Amino acid sequence: MQWDLTISTKKTKVLIVGKDAAEQSPNAVITIRGEVLEVVSRFKYLNSMFTSDGMLDTEFAHRVANASSAFAMLHQANVWSSKALSLSTKLQFLQTTVMTVLLYGGDKTCSLLDKHLDQMSVFHMRCLRRICGISLLNHIANPVILKRCETFSVDSQLKSKRLRWFGHICRINPKYYYYYYYSYYLLLSLPCDLVSA
Repeated sequence: MQWDLTISTKKTKVLIVGKDAAEQSPNAVITIRGEVLEVVSRFKYLNSMFTSDGMLDTEFAHRVANASSAFAMLHQANVWSSKALSLSTKLQFLQTTVMTVLLYGGDKTCSLLDKHLDQMSVFHMRCLRRICGISLLNHIANPVILKRCETFSVDSQLKSKRLRWFGHICRINPKYYYYYYYSYYLLLSLPCDLVSA
């Protein structure tokens, strides 16, 4: 059986990852059918941003910007200020259209740093305050707002997603090689009290 597969040279890029990526870039000459592929310092794939330094700063800034754009579109449609919609309906809009963008791939994202979690948490709380009409000048603490909205923090939502993914991996047949990779990775990323339980 023969497959007629062709690689699009316009869509294919070369990304070198590592500390000395900038020095290696001029030497990375890869050709397909006589065409030299472009070497880039960042590349977007499946709505995730990969960079040559291997850090996630650009990825999370990109995620927050996309979620902020989704929130702004609903703001322009007067969803957040509408008197006809209840608070629970507005929060469902937030969860399905904004938080899914913000937390995309959060169950499989490795090396999530505190600063990335803080970025997402600040954005999430800003959205909740806007929906509830609460200003920072009201001096209402974040836990009180989360309780009023009957929702969870970004950290709790990410843990829930990872636990759900871990359950999925545990049900996979161990003969598949990725079972061991994901099991090991998820055990490292889960909180110690959950792993020991």
